[in-house]
Amino acid sequence: MTINSYKISTYRTKFSRDLLLVDRSFNRRVVWGSPERNQYFSSLLSGRVPSPHVMAHIEDCMAHSKALGDKVSEEYYKEYYDKGYKFISLDGQNRGESIVRLLNNEVPISGIFKDADGIEVEVENRFFSQLPTRLQDSFKDSTVSVVIYSDVLKSELTTIFRNIQAGCPLNEQEKRNSTLSPIAEWVREQRGQHQNAIKRITDRKKIIRMLDDENVAKIAMSLTRTKDWGLSAQAIDQWYNLGKDFNTLEDPNCPYGATEVSRIEEIIEMFAGVVNNQKVYSASQKIANNKWWAILYACEWACDNNYVIHSYKDFFNKLKHIDDKLSAQSELDYSQKRVDAISLGKDPDSIKKSDFYFKWSTLPHQVLARKKRKLDLFAEIAKNTGPLTLRKRSQQVAA
Repeated sequence: MTINSYKISTYRTKFSRDLLLVDRSFNRRVVWGSPERNQYFSSLLSGRVPSPHVMAHIEDCMAHSKALGDKVSEEYYKEYYDKGYKFISLDGQNRGESIVRLLNNEVPISGIFKDADGIEVEVENRFFSQLPTRLQDSFKDSTVSVVIYSDVLKSELTTIFRNIQAGCPLNEQEKRNSTLSPIAEWVREQRGQHQNAIKRITDRKKIIRMLDDENVAKIAMSLTRTKDWGLSAQAIDQWYNLGKDFNTLEDPNCPYGATEVSRIEEIIEMFAGVVNNQKVYSASQKIANNKWWAILYACEWACDNNYVIHSYKDFFNKLKHIDDKLSAQSELDYSQKRVDAISLGKDPDSIKKSDFYFKWSTLPHQVLARKKRKLDLFAEIAKNTGPLTLRKRSQQVAA
């Protein structure tokens, strides 16, 4: 491990975007806006930035991995080395990106800053090239500390990242994101590919803490046929950790299964189409949990039974009608059974909500409730393929 100080002009060159890999496994999302950047720049010019940037040197770590015979680590580093990267960022993404964006005239700054002569200069919404010369000099002379690891295996990167973040605790999903499993990257890719739809099913205040990624993980787990996954925090952790010793989902021994992953991707594609095109919930509304789970189950049935959706809007309208009717009828059945129990002199509380559809709709994280809901919903879908605008796929004629 080495610790060096660099002037920020040197930092921009040495750790440019094409040399410094911002691996999404080891970085929270870029969340700084103008207030955070301005405060950071003020601290930078005052020499009050105690936290160093932390990185791993790719070529050195690759050589270290090779010397220890760790092929998984060696291949991990080699992939990025071959792409021209020299470092992997483990901490300091917002700070480093702010420096690069400032010097590249990509963001304006505002505030009171000390120039190279120690004079306070007030700036309002100015790009770097528009700053007074001596204030530019003050920025150029500012330094940042950089810690660089040269002997870290792939499996150790996650530990270093989590230890760094100990002062500002990671939530469960942020920890999973740092798991070096190919499924973590797949989750990020699916969330990015279907970002508009995933935002519609996630509390917007929680997106910044990666709860949209967690929803993608839950969707995939609930669709997996090789195991009945509950969706507790512990189960999601286990699902992520299944692939931690693999570099790619295409590895024939990778436990997620390439065929299964392809099927899940197809269902998510269909699901996103319905979410994005339904007209019941306005663009500003989050789709109710019980309804988006119904969409997912319906898309699963359609995909597995070789159907495509002709009209996403009409599909959702009819599906919502089916789901609402099943819920309402089950509530009536529940109430009637309680009345019947009272008439027979029995305790009405012996009638359990957990035996009825309306309750199953609120428990997608429980395997049994999920299965029961699917059975009832699938039966109705099978009877309503026409109103749901489901169309059989065209059959490919064998050559």
